[in-house]
Amino acid sequence: MFQKDYKKYNEAEREYWAQTRPQVKRRFILREMIFNITLWPGITVVVGFTDHPRPFSLWSLALTAIVMLPVLLLGGYLSGQWKWSDFDKKYSE
Repeated sequence: MFQKDYKKYNEAEREYWAQTRPQVKRRFILREMIFNITLWPGITVVVGFTDHPRPFSLWSLALTAIVMLPVLLLGGYLSGQWKWSDFDKKYSE
């Protein structure tokens, strides 16, 4: 009796996971991208104050920020995809 109930519960849980999985994956990857965006200002300032042949300028800081944003977003996306596939392989049923 309990075994049949457990099978029904387990099957319902699998169906629920199959339905919500794409939403969870998208949210997981988005969270990785947002984490990289939080690093963006710090990295921009550090790169801006490193040793350059010319003195520090606001233009170089803005250019660094403009270049680093897409790089960090792409890195966050790829990192999220990689972690998701790694977790999927590790914890698959």
